[in-house]
Amino acid sequence: MSNNAPVLKRDSDGRLFSYDEQYKSTKDKLSKNIIKENYIHFLASKQVDSDFIWQLVKISVAAIASDGIHKKEELLVCQEICNELSLDWDKFLPEIENELSQISNFNLETITSYLQIAFPDDNISHSFLLFEAALHIILADGIMTQDECDLLASIGTILKIPTGKIIARIGLFLNEEKQTLVDVTESLQWQYTQYMSE
Repeated sequence: MSNNAPVLKRDSDGRLFSYDEQYKSTKDKLSKNIIKENYIHFLASKQVDSDFIWQLVKISVAAIASDGIHKKEELLVCQEICNELSLDWDKFLPEIENELSQISNFNLETITSYLQIAFPDDNISHSFLLFEAALHIILADGIMTQDECDLLASIGTILKIPTGKIIARIGLFLNEEKQTLVDVTESLQWQYTQYMSE
């Protein structure tokens, strides 16, 4: 154990963060070992089959519908995912559009039910790659809302991905995409109110 006391710093907004030797050594390790291509491209790269392609369509549709608005940015990210995985975008896009037309309401409950029907059993290939695709599509507009957080949690549960891995992946995404806005303050307000009243 080090005799050096951690340094407690406040930023200009008054937030606290402690910097100790472990922080410094971890930062050094990451700066030497992180390969940017692993972030730019998918962290999981696998050969895909027809079952996976259909699962990717379903996950993509849920991610597109998650904020209630069908945006061109989301389709651009879908197209880039197809390019990364060597999938035919001209065949993939009509499948997405057809599935989107089948969803009656773009709310969290409807989308979660849609996914539960699409993934009824444990036989899911490349579940982490599917989760990663959803993450990129959901954050295509650079904003993470509470509903999108809830959907990512539901996707993780449906795909049987451990919660710790989900948190780690989202943390890495936010660390790399520093301009991403996390718009969840309203859903946390009740906690602050409850704390202040005690």
